[in-house]
Amino acid sequence: MRRSFSGVPSASPVSPLVDPPPSRSPSRHEGRRARSRRPAADPGRVGKARLSASVGAPLPARPRETTAAAAGAGGLNDVVVAFEQVSLWRSSAGVRRTLLDRIDWTVRAGQHWGIVGPNGAGKTTLLRIASAQMRPSDGIAEVLGERLGRVPLQELRRRIGLVEPALGRRFYPDQRAIDVVLSGISGSILLVGEPGESEVGRARAALAAVGVPDLGARRFVSCSEGERARIMLARALVTEAPLLALDEPAGGLDLGGRELLLEAFEHAVGERPGLTTLTVTHHIEELAPSTSHALLLREGRVISAGPLADALTDGSLSECFGLPLRLERSGGRLFPTRAPRT
Repeated sequence: MRRSFSGVPSASPVSPLVDPPPSRSPSRHEGRRARSRRPAADPGRVGKARLSASVGAPLPARPRETTAAAAGAGGLNDVVVAFEQVSLWRSSAGVRRTLLDRIDWTVRAGQHWGIVGPNGAGKTTLLRIASAQMRPSDGIAEVLGERLGRVPLQELRRRIGLVEPALGRRFYPDQRAIDVVLSGISGSILLVGEPGESEVGRARAALAAVGVPDLGARRFVSCSEGERARIMLARALVTEAPLLALDEPAGGLDLGGRELLLEAFEHAVGERPGLTTLTVTHHIEELAPSTSHALLLREGRVISAGPLADALTDGSLSECFGLPLRLERSGGRLFPTRAPRT
């Protein structure tokens, strides 16, 4: 029986998410039969313009081999997330509900995206696909160069740092802060085996990077909400992953806790220039000054997407939330207010 660094027994690695193996590839003869039955392309769909949230040309809709070749030759190899006509739906009692509707989106290395929208807009669903937590119902989603559905999602998750409030509630009462951070290396709730000196050193460095170097020996459950939020950020950073996905990281924090978390986030981003981040929020003021791009969602559809100054405006924000709103800028941050009635 293995034990966690905190002494909690574990019979096997415990992963919060388990992904089934990829499906069998069709044989050569099966592929020929499938191609012979394939309907002709719809000229209207092929010619339909697609919204791209990237800076520059959108990701072309080509076979994967062609796209990969173009990436090597044309500078597209810095693409971290690419969605092409991505949709997701759920069915209940024979009724299908669309959560994401034909999303086109491109994220490049070193960009910091704020994903904004009202409750129920599809923000968390989009983030879960972009962080390899789930597959779309339709369309093409590529994360870190891998197409979802062709590789086990668990393999991709090891290359992504994840911060979400629900995960923080799954740890055991006797786990220390450093145990929680170390669990990020394996992507599990409990540790597998005894961590080495280098891993413990990385965990301590991650705690120092988010401003809580003295909390390592404290029980996670005894920490304040603000401290837990920064410990969870350290857990995501300890993986040294190229992609960081944050779902409402400041949710439930008071003003002081929120500002300390944003300060820790800014410090971490400054220390890692190549890091790409995706932050979901419906509070514009929770976007860090380093935010470079924004994607606004409403009812599963993109309202606007692109560089922050272009995508997040008074008009787009008002359309997104269905209210006349105005943005004020201060200290690199954005603060929304209700526009005066006319």
